[in-house]
Amino acid sequence: MGIETGANCQNFAYELLRHFGRQVPYFRSSNLWDDTEHTITVDQYQPLDLLLFSPTHNAWGAHVAVHVGNDRAIHLSRRVGLAAVWPLAQFAEYPQYRVLLGGKRALFTNSDRSF
Repeated sequence: MGIETGANCQNFAYELLRHFGRQVPYFRSSNLWDDTEHTITVDQYQPLDLLLFSPTHNAWGAHVAVHVGNDRAIHLSRRVGLAAVWPLAQFAEYPQYRVLLGGKRALFTNSDRSF
């Protein structure tokens, strides 16, 4: 895993969290959304919370971004071709990101466990 073999939004988000000392397994978005062992669901976002965006209210195939504060998130954007920081409202402008499912907060730091 990691981004050495190629990146997608999930790998990018998980590696960014690791860089800043947080630890989340390499979940697919629907598994991340369902997870309660390594993350908690939050509705008041803090920097480093994972945000899931989808065209519907279904987490399967959802896009994952990382909250950076001030109602903004960084994500690996296929549209831009690289990582981009967008205001949360900008995600709603695109059909594939129009539904913000919510946020997930990592429960562990890099020193707590290794996945």
